[in-house]
Amino acid sequence: MESVKGRILYKRGTPLETTIKTLKISENCHQSLINYSKSDSEGNFDFELSESADHILLHFYQGEKLLHVLEKTDFQGDLDLGDITTSSQNIAVKGRVVDEDGNPIKGLMITAFDIDIGPDDFLGCNWTDDEGKYFITYDPSRYHFQLDEENVVKTSLNPVSIIKKSLSLLDREPDIKIIVNDRLGVFELKRSDEYPDVSEIVKEVEDIVMPRSWVEGWLVTLEDHKPQRLTDNNSFKPLIDNEMALEEIMKAIKGAKSYIYLTQFQFRPDFLAKPYVSPEGVNGSSLAETLIAASKQGVKVRILINQNLLIPDDYDEIAEIFKDTEVVVRPFDAQGPHAMHAKILMVDGKEAFIIGSPFTQDYWDTVKHFLHDLRRGSKDKQPVHDVSIQINGGAATYIEEYFVELWNYLSTTKYAGKDKLVAHAEPVPAGKQALQVVRSITPQTILKNGEKGVLEMYRRAISNAEDFIYMENQYFTNPYIVKAIKAALENNEDLQLILVINGNPDVPTYRFYQHHRLKKIGLDLDGPLLEHPRIGVYNLWGLEEKKEPHTLQPFYVHSKVSIVDDKWATIGTSNLDGSSLSGAEEFTQITNPDLHLNMEINAVILDTEAVKTGNVKNFREELWSEHLGLNKMEKNSGGWLEIWREIALKNVELLKKDKPLMQGHILPYTPAKKSAHKIKSLGINNTHLMPVD
Repeated sequence: MESVKGRILYKRGTPLETTIKTLKISENCHQSLINYSKSDSEGNFDFELSESADHILLHFYQGEKLLHVLEKTDFQGDLDLGDITTSSQNIAVKGRVVDEDGNPIKGLMITAFDIDIGPDDFLGCNWTDDEGKYFITYDPSRYHFQLDEENVVKTSLNPVSIIKKSLSLLDREPDIKIIVNDRLGVFELKRSDEYPDVSEIVKEVEDIVMPRSWVEGWLVTLEDHKPQRLTDNNSFKPLIDNEMALEEIMKAIKGAKSYIYLTQFQFRPDFLAKPYVSPEGVNGSSLAETLIAASKQGVKVRILINQNLLIPDDYDEIAEIFKDTEVVVRPFDAQGPHAMHAKILMVDGKEAFIIGSPFTQDYWDTVKHFLHDLRRGSKDKQPVHDVSIQINGGAATYIEEYFVELWNYLSTTKYAGKDKLVAHAEPVPAGKQALQVVRSITPQTILKNGEKGVLEMYRRAISNAEDFIYMENQYFTNPYIVKAIKAALENNEDLQLILVINGNPDVPTYRFYQHHRLKKIGLDLDGPLLEHPRIGVYNLWGLEEKKEPHTLQPFYVHSKVSIVDDKWATIGTSNLDGSSLSGAEEFTQITNPDLHLNMEINAVILDTEAVKTGNVKNFREELWSEHLGLNKMEKNSGGWLEIWREIALKNVELLKKDKPLMQGHILPYTPAKKSAHKIKSLGINNTHLMPVD
């Protein structure tokens, strides 16, 4: 074991007889005592650490008084600290976090920063105890300002002002701010006021007060004292894959009596919602023509379409189609790496849809996911998996509310107040299912500071997970989600994670970020991913069984679905990237990510002990039956992950046969880019197979 030695002195060189506590600091700010020792009358100390550590804090006490803190990181072998001289500088801050009734809130990560000049200096962190108390210690060198050319450039300050501020570099007093993070240590919940020029050795600050509902529970509150946009009188239908979704959408549009409100990311004028193949080619029902027909019957049709400088959009073409009709279509401008991405349909104030896919032909598909299906616009288009949701009941009123807010925002800012809408929907009970509607809102639009309800939704779900987290999503790049999952897995050794994602996301740079995030949660992309005991990552594939060589092709996963413990599920439009949830972190090199957040909307399906319907479990089983090729599922001793792993391995072996087969559609994720390389990396070398991208 490593040994630590040195000598502790007063400022004037007088030896100090002290008690020394050595703390091991983990990556997530948890602390553990690894040595309790003393210095002798000459100030000397020499002790061994009870366990190895690469980050330690040494606390020097006289009685109960903390005199000095020394931090050491990245050391190897024995540590000779030499002479250590105490100072009268600030080395700690303490306080308490309580709820609105004054009761302590335990288990929150508290971080202290010095916010004086330039970038904030991290001081230290710790967790609240059973009494809501925290005690954060730090080496004074954490906030010492180093006067050099680099810092002058970083702060963009006049060097004279820096010199004036830093005349006594070693005695500078920090300006402290406290940040309260959630129980995963990832999401910021609150910031304290600033405490300037702190001179006390241990600074005690007043209680930080926050609503308990902002910290605990499954329900999104947006920092309020009660859940937002929650209703318990709903029925819903998950619409798995777009043939089913578009069948219900067309039925609703044709049955409309009063009004239709629609938002879309893309809407091609020639999009066929119900295509069929004939000798003349692909024909079918045009969604645009169906909307025009509804407007001719006196139905008010209002449409919002994304318009974006960076992302191709269809506004000009779709506006041309509706130009001489009663259908009114408006562009929703998005400047930068964000978009009007919420895709919703509201009919007559009673029936609502949150739609997974854009209205373009290449997203059309069935639950069978046939390869070379002309109904996707071309036989070369890969199959697409997506999920939408149909909602009746009180939750529909909040979906209409979102559309009306967006429409009226444009009326005010772009159309001189013309054609403003009034929300007509009134809660019409349709069942007993509890649903919550959550949103992301671009800053400086309908809300000045935007809204991050979808991010809060994921924060709560991941934090409350006990058994399994299942996610299928187009992207897996959001740093907060990845950190939260990593922390949740570290906090609970029984928790499992199952991911269904794309091997090649349609944003080229996202593939790099995705691999980086997968490594962050603990996966070795250079090794066999199936060997991880608690994480499984999968792609969806389709096999053409009847014709040789047998084409094998990956699906494009476009769904935005998550399920936790069969108690909670979400279906919506929000990807697991920065632009959908927290800000465009993937584009920090070209812009300020905080300014760029998509318009998004998700529905949360709740099946907790308070309102038990079994609908989350039913949804999971319907979804997984497609992926796994199982009609009935029972969890075994290895958890749900073991079932996924067994079927993925079975498919690898089935694909090695002369007549290859697959059960369901899953194969293990591999980091290779080309389909042929992916299959080869799984040990499948079959001349009867023809992998295509």
